[in-house]
Amino acid sequence: MKAATGGDNPYLPPEIIIDILKRLCVKSLLRFRAVCKDWRNLLKSPFSLKSITTALLTKALFLRVT
Repeated sequence: MKAATGGDNPYLPPEIIIDILKRLCVKSLLRFRAVCKDWRNLLKSPFSLKSITTALLTKALFLRVT
């Protein structure tokens, strides 16, 4: 995945995409694997999986408490 360098470059850095994906539900994440190869690879990477899983678990625990 290409990083944004300014100008008309439409790409976001993987860290920004992961931060956005962490806010989504599991069903959406599973669908987004089919968007493109870059997204599928990003969702399969160990770093992003750990980050997204942690965020989903935190969200689930928060919803149980409230």
